Amino acid sequence: MSHLHGLGDLVVAAAGLLQTHERAAQQTHGGLLGHGAALQAHALVVIKDEVKAISSQFNLIQESYQVLQNEHHDLKQDVVKLQVDIVEKDDEISELRHSINKQQQWCRQSNIEIVGLPEAPNENPKTLMVEIAKHAGLELSFDEIEFAHRVQPFKSTPKPTCDKVKRPYH
Repeated sequence: MSHLHGLGDLVVAAAGLLQTHERAAQQTHGGLLGHGAALQAHALVVIKDEVKAISSQFNLIQESYQVLQNEHHDLKQDVVKLQVDIVEKDDEISELRHSINKQQQWCRQSNIEIVGLPEAPNENPKTLMVEIAKHAGLELSFDEIEFAHRVQPFKSTPKPTCDKVKRPYH
């Protein structure tokens, strides 16, 4: 902005200088313009027009500069808002992950793992679960078992079964 301000001062100084020269020319010639005076007057008019044009362009530059400053300020504010939104979304994502983990842990509470049960060809893990429940004195039907399957063991023991019942048994 200091460059623009300096240009404005220059325009004002040039206009003042023109007015001073015009008054001096009128006083020197007593208001009568000879041939040289006519040329000088014409030159002053041309210079005045140029100063007006420069002044007009200067005003347009100042207006454009102000528009750019306002846009820059608005963009900076948008960036700050977006940064705040990102922090809030990160917090929300962390909370959702925690909630999902908690729900998954809760869902696994009703899982039953049976270890050491020998594998038989063409076995049905749901049937095994119903039979084991009978031996334990529980009434369990196929409809009460959400899923039953063998899982990969850590050692060379038979694959344990993992069964999920729809309601807890105590």
